[in-house]
Amino acid sequence: MSNTVNDMSIAVDCLYSIANFTNSTLVRKTTINECRFSRLAGSLLLIISIISFIINVRSLPINNRNYCLPRRDIGLVIGMCASSLCVIIISVPSVVVQCFLCRRLCIPLICRIEGFNSFFNGCFTMYMLVALSIVRYATTANSSMSIKFQRRIEKYSWHFVAICFIMGGIWAVPP
Repeated sequence: MSNTVNDMSIAVDCLYSIANFTNSTLVRKTTINECRFSRLAGSLLLIISIISFIINVRSLPINNRNYCLPRRDIGLVIGMCASSLCVIIISVPSVVVQCFLCRRLCIPLICRIEGFNSFFNGCFTMYMLVALSIVRYATTANSSMSIKFQRRIEKYSWHFVAICFIMGGIWAVPP
C-alpha cells in the first residue's frame, strides 16, 4: 500500500528544509491528492482575483460617472483600489502558478518582491482604514471642531494617502 503512495508522488520543494538519511535527495514529495487540492485552491484564487480586479477597476471614482464621491473620500478610495490592484497584479500570478505546478518557484527575487509587496500593501491598507475611520468619525460627530476638521480634510485629503504610504514604507522597507 505504501509503495502505491510513493509511486504517485511528485517533487514539490526545491530544497527540503531538513536533510536526513531517509531523504538524501533533499526534495520533498507530494501526493496526487495534495496536488489536486493545490490546483483547486489555485483555481479559486484565480477566479476571486479576476472578480476583484474587475470590481476594483469598475469602482474607481474616475470610471464611475453616475455616483460622485465626496472630495474628501476620493483619495482614500483611489489609494485602497491601487493597493488592492498591486497585490492582484504583482503577488497573485506567481502564487497561482505555484498552485497549478504543485511546487514552489525557488527564485529568491520573486520571493522578495512578493514579500515586500504583500507586507507594504498590508501596512498601507491598515493605515488607510485608520484614516478612513478618522474621516468617518469627523463626518458623524456634530461639533464645531468636527466641522473645521471636515473642511481641512476636504482641502488636504491626499495628505492622508501620502501619510499612509510613508507609514507603510517605514514598516516595509527595512526588512
